[in-house]
Amino acid sequence: PDIWQFYKRAEASFWTAEEVDLSKDVAQWESLKKDERHFISHVLAFFAASDGIVNENLVERFSKEVQVTEARFFYGFQIAIENIHSE
Repeated sequence: PDIWQFYKRAEASFWTAEEVDLSKDVAQWESLKKDERHFISHVLAFFAASDGIVNENLVERFSKEVQVTEARFFYGFQIAIENIHSE
């Protein structure tokens, strides 16, 4: 597929943080063993930090260096998705 098709696929998969049902998260978290919570906490910390790095690269590097319109659309959309992940 070409870059425009990748962009349209990404666009079709758009979601917002409000669409995710988190109502059972606390109960599920509390049901985990201490070592499971420790492991998951570290995984989540990694993703929280890496989302910022991904966004920084998209904004500071790729969006400035890439001049193909379709690719810039895709990067712009990915920036929006990374913002949602950070919520």
